[in-house]
Amino acid sequence: VAVVLAGVVVSLVSGGDTEAATPGNAVGKTLLTAGQAEQRYFAKHHTYTGSILGLTPLGFRPEKGVTMTILRADRGAYCLSAAKGTQVLYLSSASPAITPTACS
Repeated sequence: VAVVLAGVVVSLVSGGDTEAATPGNAVGKTLLTAGQAEQRYFAKHHTYTGSILGLTPLGFRPEKGVTMTILRADRGAYCLSAAKGTQVLYLSSASPAITPTACS
């Protein structure tokens, strides 16, 4: 399965838990919309934002029950984490894949 995010093909990792990697999953969907908002922010400001509030006017809303964290955001890259229950996934500007492996 692949999703196009800001003109880039985003691969969704599949592992033991196939729901963890589906676009309809709340954690994955939260990461995808946050990544899209980060790209919109970058297009306007030439840097990524470390503030979730900075993403809100750009259409980002976390899915119900999902905790979203911006682990890193600067001029060169972003690293996002989203969690619900025991499921934690990551999305980084350095790699177009949603993954259970932490980014930095």
